[in-house]
This record gives sequence, structure tokens and C-alpha cells, in this order.
Amino acid sequence: MPAFLSALLAKAGINVGTATDATGGNISAKNSADAAVTLDLDSGNTAAQVAGFNLKDRGTAKWSVYKDNANAFIIRESGVADRIKIAPGGAVNTTGDVFALGKAKGLQAQIADYTQVDASAWIALTTGYQVLTGCTITFTPTINETMMLWMTFRLQCNAGTAICNANDTVRALIHINAVLQSGGVELGASGGAGIISGSMVKKFSLTANTAYTIDMRATNLAGNRGAGIGNFMMLRLAG
Repeated sequence: MPAFLSALLAKAGINVGTATDATGGNISAKNSADAAVTLDLDSGNTAAQVAGFNLKDRGTAKWSVYKDNANAFIIRESGVADRIKIAPGGAVNTTGDVFALGKAKGLQAQIADYTQVDASAWIALTTGYQVLTGCTITFTPTINETMMLWMTFRLQCNAGTAICNANDTVRALIHINAVLQSGGVELGASGGAGIISGSMVKKFSLTANTAYTIDMRATNLAGNRGAGIGNFMMLRLAG
């Protein structure tokens, strides 16, 4: 760096050099008057270009704060992903646990996915839990997520192997990765014809890069009677 420029920067309280010869730890600009101080980074000549900062730890890139060549504002975790991206005039997009559900008041958690899974046919109920036909989904989230799940189950009392007895206990549960989850739908059957339905809502935590298989299972705890069908809806939120 030319000596006159080093002297000028030093006089302004700025220590600047190459990656190995910067003479201090700070870059500062102080206005002694009651006036604003602005740092302008002006990139591009005939087309938009990137302008921003790279934040490193002992030479290793950790974060970048910049505008891209589409003039979007981005905070990026190096080697991972854009954590926050705001397109010009557009919405705020986030990934990961930037705005963790339940911790970001006034901020809307980002919807990662919405899916409805429907059983394709009635099944004859038995005393063992059976998967409702077609009511299965498999996926792997790339970030930690919170899943809100709505489940609806319908019991046809006069179908299946035999007609339900009065007060047969029929239960439907969500099954995640080989584990039956508590808090499903439980119905008391009538002793004749008719359809009875019930629903439930439950929250689950999903871990990034973990494969999930989710299905819906039902049983008549009292005997091989009645038939069941149902569906569930998943709203997956980042964080």
C-alpha cells in the first residue's frame, strides 16, 4: 500500500492492509460532528454485481452479508445455506432455526411443506393395528422442523368382518418410524348401522436429515368388527 494512503487511513483511524500485514484489528470511521456516518459499497458498472462482507474465523469463512447480482439482500452461513434472503420488494425467506417456532413473536414461521395423505379404501378392523390402505408417506427434511398434524378417522359400524357390538372401542393412531404415537382418535361403536368419525391435532418435532415414514393405523380393541378409513394433513414449519 502506498505510504501516503497508509498515513491517510491511519489518520482516519483505519488499519488496512493485505491478508497478512494489516497493522491493527479495527476498521473504524468516526465523525466528530453530530452527523451520520455511511459506508458505501458500490459494485458494478454496466450490470449489477455482488457487494458485501465476508466474516471469517482464523482464516476460515463463516458468514457472508451481501447483496447478490439480482440485488437481493442475503445473510449466508458459509458452506451451508442462505439463512435469510430478501428479494427486492419481496418476502423474507429463511432456512434453519433462524425464527424458531414459539420464540419469534410477531414473526411468521416459514412453511416448509403442506401435504394431505388419504387412505384409498376401507379396511376391515381387527384386534391388531393395521395400516390404513394408502395412508403412508416417506420424506427426509433437510432442516429441523416442527410438524402440525391433523388426523381424521371414520368408523363404519356395520362393515368389515362383522357388525360392531355396542361400545366396542375403536382406536386410530399415527405411526412414526415404527413407533405408535399417543393421543390419537378413540371412538365408541354403536351396535348397529352408521358411521362415526373423530379427529385430533398434534405437534411433532422433526430432525434434519432424518428419514421419516409416517402412516395411520387402526384397531377394534374388542374384536374383528367394523371398518375404518381416514386421512391426515401435515403442516411442516421451519424450526
